[in-house]
Amino acid sequence: MKTLIIGAGKIGKAIQSGFKPDVGFEFWDKDSSKVENQRSIEDAVASADVVFLCVPSTCLFEAVNSLKEHVKANTFVVSLTKGIESNTSKFAAEFFPEYFSKENFALLSGPMLADELIAGKKGSAVVASANTKIFEALKNTFRDDFLNLEYSSDVYSVSMSGVLKNIYTIALGIADGLGFGKDQKGELSSRAISEAMLVIKELSGDPEVFLGTAGVADFVATSTSSDSMNFKAGKSIAEGKEYPVSEGVHSLSFLVSRLKDITKFPLLNSINEILLKKRRPQDLI
Repeated sequence: MKTLIIGAGKIGKAIQSGFKPDVGFEFWDKDSSKVENQRSIEDAVASADVVFLCVPSTCLFEAVNSLKEHVKANTFVVSLTKGIESNTSKFAAEFFPEYFSKENFALLSGPMLADELIAGKKGSAVVASANTKIFEALKNTFRDDFLNLEYSSDVYSVSMSGVLKNIYTIALGIADGLGFGKDQKGELSSRAISEAMLVIKELSGDPEVFLGTAGVADFVATSTSSDSMNFKAGKSIAEGKEYPVSEGVHSLSFLVSRLKDITKFPLLNSINEILLKKRRPQDLI
């Protein structure tokens, strides 16, 4: 099997570190200095059986448009993106079918902190796709000690879960920056999980999906990790520092635009007030 990893950043390299020895791989990045002897995107894509998209949602439109004409009819496209595509305000489950067959596309989503994967600590992920053959292909791609893989056909709810866990992780980062104790963080986490499920129901998804690997498991991992960009963003906001534009920060305004009444979701509304309206975190969290 030949694989192509679009995005030679930390998560792309982390994913490659879990490949079985007989899996061929190649990196491609828009910054060609990151990949030695990088081939053209046309040649790289044309020879791949599986393409992994390891790019943030801000780069998704550009990445997909650069490869869509060159993907073979039987090539699987697997995205690790957990954000909302900004040109269309669409979740991954809505965006990708406009470019690739549903039978050829999958999301790989769950607790996969890059630093931990690279350090040899096992992660978990849902392979969300209309096609179980992609699940089988990924089981044959990754070592058994690298990822616990499970299958879901509910691509829409899985994609929403990844977005929401990022956004609600910002709240836990804010809480940490404000000096909350573990008890307070536990209560805040409970509110975040309950509310995320209500948001998914509001957007016609299955809230039960959030209780699994793509939602709660990923939320617990990122909301307790100082390596998480969403956690770092929240903590920096609380401390009055410049904060990174994480996937959760980027996706927030697009998610809010899709909800009829954000005040139905008090914690999400508070995050929105803090990030987009510059309210004081200590007054709202």
